[in-house]
Amino acid sequence: MLAGLVLGACEAETPRARSEAPSPASEGRVASVPDGQTLILDSGLEVRLAFLRAPSAVQGGAPAEPGQSAARDLLADLALDRVAALSPPASSAWRDRHGRLIAAARIPGLTDETLLQSRLVEAGLARVDPEVRDEAGGDDMAAEAMLARLLALEAWARMAERGIWSEPYFAVRDADAASASAGAFQIVEGRLVDSAQ
Repeated sequence: MLAGLVLGACEAETPRARSEAPSPASEGRVASVPDGQTLILDSGLEVRLAFLRAPSAVQGGAPAEPGQSAARDLLADLALDRVAALSPPASSAWRDRHGRLIAAARIPGLTDETLLQSRLVEAGLARVDPEVRDEAGGDDMAAEAMLARLLALEAWARMAERGIWSEPYFAVRDADAASASAGAFQIVEGRLVDSAQ
């Protein structure tokens, strides 16, 4: 199945779905963009883009991850001072551990009303992270469809070595090399032989 997603993503010029605009649950003007995965609306509402993990800024003395500024800049170029239409993947109760609404977002009126998440993943400036939805709880078929589209975009961006995927820091690691970076978000390739909860 994954091979089919990867092959399908490479055959198309861009694997974006034709109709991926969410049905808006709410909207608001974007007042600031603190990083490549968060919008702050003029109402004060903080929105964490669903299924997205952009490179991190400086944290606890660790340097910023490669691509952090580029991800923030792209999101700001797309969204700052514009009205964002928000659609939580399941319900507006979906919040992360920091209290931010987890939602899909698009900018109505742009020539291309693609989800902001898709634009960042396609540019190779963010990774797809299913846990961003899971930490809020719930399950939804629309969310699963969005996740599948984003995973196809990520596979395409990785194969094209776009953005962060050209950086050794974000290289797909084999299982033996992954232990050297334990505790960090990684994409690991290998064969699962055992699991525990």
